[in-house]
Amino acid sequence: MECLISQVMDLELDPVALLWHEQKPAGAYQLPEGKLGCIMELVTRAAHGETTTCDQKTTGCLSAGLGLGLESRLKKFPGGPECYCYYLSIGNKRWERGLQVGELVRMSLGEEYFSDFMEGRRYFRTPELARKFLATLPTTEIPGNYVTFMPLKRVDPREGAPQSVIFLVNPNQLAALITLVGYSRTSFDNILFPQAASCQAVGIFPYREALVIKPRAVVGLADIHARSQAQCLLGSDKMSFTIPFSMLPELEQNVWGSFLEGQTWKDLSSSDSKESISHVV
Repeated sequence: MECLISQVMDLELDPVALLWHEQKPAGAYQLPEGKLGCIMELVTRAAHGETTTCDQKTTGCLSAGLGLGLESRLKKFPGGPECYCYYLSIGNKRWERGLQVGELVRMSLGEEYFSDFMEGRRYFRTPELARKFLATLPTTEIPGNYVTFMPLKRVDPREGAPQSVIFLVNPNQLAALITLVGYSRTSFDNILFPQAASCQAVGIFPYREALVIKPRAVVGLADIHARSQAQCLLGSDKMSFTIPFSMLPELEQNVWGSFLEGQTWKDLSSSDSKESISHVV
């Protein structure tokens, strides 16, 4: 399945299709069970040409099953939702239950994760704010056991359409995609940029958008932990831009006649190419 947007914008990385499967796709890369990591590694590998997949046991991150819709509750996170809220905020060393669970974390997950668990990510001032964040997430459970990522160009539409399409883009390309969404719409609130984990921004948020008449694109990779994990594969200038698959024909119909044929975009995209070459030199 070719992508006109990728061709016209000359994107460095392949658009990534997200699909749901009952069985693991043959030959797909999967993180080893129990290995800690980030879903963005799977997305990035797919953008470089691989097919990758995960189930509840191989998401790499203990909360990514929630972000991808493989579960609607935090079954895998040590201590459950309450410890997760402390983990997102002030850390679990500040309450008795957290201290107890922390010892189990140290033994089972190692010192680095133990430190994170106890000190907290500090994305929210208080556990109460983290609870409110958790309560607002569009949690769901997908009708499948695996979430798979593959280059969109490898998708055979006869075998079923993807759920969504993920673009990994630099700031100039992100600006272009945002503009392209609004090119033919009468509404101008077409982009969702939530404070969310990167798995949520490519998973449950686009899933929700797919259910409405006029879905929005979802911008992600504002999760600083995911950025640090993916930087060796992605570099430091990429954001994710995810659309429900139903939006792709709409955006591709917007290409011809739009600013993508104009001189301003040509000059801007040319400057990206020159900057990329200068970095190599």
